[in-house]
Amino acid sequence: MKSELLVICFHLLGFIVLMHGLFPFSSSVNKIANRSCFDSQESSKRHVMLMIIDALRADYVFNRNHSYYLKSIEKLEENGKCLSYKLRSHSPTITLPRLKALLTGTIPSFRDAIFNYGSSLDQIGPASGAFNDFVKDKLLEYDEIKNNIFSKMTENDMLIITSGYGGSSHVETFVPACFISQKCQNKILNIEEYLRIDLTPTLSALLQISISSNNLGIIIENLLQNFYNKNK
Repeated sequence: MKSELLVICFHLLGFIVLMHGLFPFSSSVNKIANRSCFDSQESSKRHVMLMIIDALRADYVFNRNHSYYLKSIEKLEENGKCLSYKLRSHSPTITLPRLKALLTGTIPSFRDAIFNYGSSLDQIGPASGAFNDFVKDKLLEYDEIKNNIFSKMTENDMLIITSGYGGSSHVETFVPACFISQKCQNKILNIEEYLRIDLTPTLSALLQISISSNNLGIIIENLLQNFYNKNK
C-alpha cells in the first residue's frame, strides 16, 4: 500500500514538473509603450515589407553547397543590396508562438500553441523530407516572388524575408532574416547570429514606432547603421 502511494506521489510530482515546464508563469509590464526613444516624432516615410515564409530554414538561404537555397539572396549580397542574419528560436518553435514572439518580442510558452496554419514549404518538408525536388521547386517559386517585389521597390522601400517557425533539431532552430534595400551599400560576408526576438525591436526602430513594453530582444544596431547611419 505504501509503495503504491509512493508511486502515485512520484507520478503527481512528475506531472506538476511537466506542466510547470510547458505552461510557465510569465510576468508582464503594465506600461504603455511610447516613442520617446526616437529623436524625431515625425512618422517614417519608409515602406517596410515583411515576407514570412513558413518553415524556411536558415540553410535554405545560407548553405550554398547544395542546390536547395534562395539563389537570388546570394546575388543581392554580392551586389551589396542585402544584409542577412541568422536568428535562433526559443522553444516552442511552432508557428503561432513564433508569430507572437515576432510581434511582442517575448518568449511564448506551449499554451500559445493552439492553432497552426499550413504553407506549401511547411507541408512539403515533413511529408517528403528537407531536401527533395518539391522543396527545390518551391524555393525557386519564392525566388521569383522576391525578384518581382524587388524590381518594383523604390529607394525608400525595404523587404525583409524571414520564416514563420523552425523545427526542434539544431539546424531547424535557426531561421534567416534578410534585409533587402536599394539603399544598402555594404557587403558583409560573415552572417551574424541573433535571437529571433531581436527582430521585434529592430522592426520597431526601422519603422520608428513604439517598442513593446514586454520586449526582451535587443536592436540589431549595425543594421540601422548600415542602412540609415543611425546610432542606438
